[in-house]
Amino acid sequence: MPTIFLSHNYQDKPVVEPVAVELMKIFGQDSVFYDDWSIQPGDSIIGKMNDGLTSPDFFLFFITENSLKSGMVNLEWQSALYQAAKGNVTFIPVRVDGVALPAIVMHKAYVDMHRNGIEATIQQIKDRIEGKAEFTPKHTAFSNLTYTVTGDPETELKITVKASLLQESNPKFMFLVRNGLDEVFAWIEGAPGIQALPQQSHEIGGVGKFVRIVIHPLSGNIRPNFPMTFTLKPQYSCKAVELIEVLHETKANWFEPIPGVIGI
Repeated sequence: MPTIFLSHNYQDKPVVEPVAVELMKIFGQDSVFYDDWSIQPGDSIIGKMNDGLTSPDFFLFFITENSLKSGMVNLEWQSALYQAAKGNVTFIPVRVDGVALPAIVMHKAYVDMHRNGIEATIQQIKDRIEGKAEFTPKHTAFSNLTYTVTGDPETELKITVKASLLQESNPKFMFLVRNGLDEVFAWIEGAPGIQALPQQSHEIGGVGKFVRIVIHPLSGNIRPNFPMTFTLKPQYSCKAVELIEVLHETKANWFEPIPGVIGI
């Protein structure tokens, strides 16, 4: 039975624990190192962590803003990556909250929980551990829309949304920002007028607090070679716009992320 080590920050347990539990059901609790059941009261935490890292067959690194700031997690994944380079362990990065992967990890194919969700992530990890030949369809989730971001977040961000092949008649978009309510002003370049919903604040475990900004022009659409540019500006005491993601309304009150690049 393969042994599996789950490296994560405690703040991300709401998304990591469901993976741990499903792997436990499949491979057994003794085969899955998850601190909540692998370290008991009275155990040496460092000793148990060292035991878990000694010879796992698979090392799952759950990459989040929290885990990248954790000294303990950094020690874990860097040690495991060194062992992987020697062929002693299979190192599997799991992208959770959309944060950029460390450069040294970029050469590894990663599991994208941020895009695909928990259920698909569990299945992909299970298939990898069981050695099943994996084929991931690359064109079933085609996105006609993409976006790029330019500008200085402390003064003004410009988000340019482009259509690659098809005309998009509903140019209604949601911008997720890690700012407070009404700290970010939004506009559409060249639009005679826009319609904006009241900004809403949300909080999700493992992701943190964010604000939703929903706007669209009063008229117009997005066509190939005719992109639409949205402007986000910090207001009041806000120091910078912290853009998390851009989503498009694909049906009434239903928004889906579109792929893009921040920092072009």
